[in-house]
Amino acid sequence: MSEVGSHYRFLILRMRYVPLIDATGLQRLKEILKEMNDRKVGVLFPG
Repeated sequence: MSEVGSHYRFLILRMRYVPLIDATGLQRLKEILKEMNDRKVGVLFPG
């Protein structure tokens, strides 16, 4: 996620084809959300 820098305001996570998330995936998603929050980047889950 280092490519998402300060010049982006939002990260759009399309998870249309993700039927479920295991514990490892959920942990990584939490880390991504925290990192984006720290960078003041909004995260959108369309659907």
